[in-house]
Amino acid sequence: MKSKRDLRNCLVQYQGGGYDGCIWEWNYSFIDGDGQFNNIFSSGHNGIKEESQLEDFDFDDKHVYIYDLTDKKQADEFVKESNADNVLMVARVLYDDFDFNLIGTCEECGTEFALYDAHHSGYKGDSGIGVINTGVVCSDCYYSGICEECNEYVGQDDITYLEDEEKALCEDCLQDFLHDEIPTELINKILFENSDFDLDEVKAHLKNQIREKVLDNLLTWDDLENLALENDCEFKPLDSHNEKLWGFFRGDYQLPNPNQIELEL
Repeated sequence: MKSKRDLRNCLVQYQGGGYDGCIWEWNYSFIDGDGQFNNIFSSGHNGIKEESQLEDFDFDDKHVYIYDLTDKKQADEFVKESNADNVLMVARVLYDDFDFNLIGTCEECGTEFALYDAHHSGYKGDSGIGVINTGVVCSDCYYSGICEECNEYVGQDDITYLEDEEKALCEDCLQDFLHDEIPTELINKILFENSDFDLDEVKAHLKNQIREKVLDNLLTWDDLENLALENDCEFKPLDSHNEKLWGFFRGDYQLPNPNQIELEL
């Protein structure tokens, strides 16, 4: 057994737990620079809650991991190899109680930063009834990639910014916003008052309402069919032998409505 004195500034990770519903789970102790034992997290009958329990602890057990946090390589190994949920928990305790900064890398921007101020980027099931947080991102990336409506983090690439409304929304909340905020009458007016039915022209008219990124996904197949129904039209191919050119037909027209759109199917 290694002596406690050999473990100054070391984080000890071991299999604690041992109670109904949990055979074991990762527990953590920290031996500070003065050689004093500190319990970060312990659980079940295997958890080490007091310094006296170290006398019977096998530091050489294959399921015990010891990281000298003053050694960057060992500290990095703990951060990269351990569950992100546990890493951030340990990092916050080390910072709050020992003024010790554990450093990690943001998975979004690649910047190194102090993990006490980190956020998780996702979550998953733990193969039981629990949920485990996953991923590590810095505060700048987190707040740039969080939906202001549902407060879920989805990442900057999946957030759409509506400048006029000063909103940052994920795809799901964006679609809800569009259906709630963009009046169907406005879209109908643009579609049926233009002599030529052109998606680009429709988008140009709507650009003052919402950003171009949204417009790319605004008019779905269902939208076009619904618009036709709302205006007593039928949306169908102009030529039954060529289903690439579609248009809006009204019952009182002998010829296809000039409002038409070509779709590459």
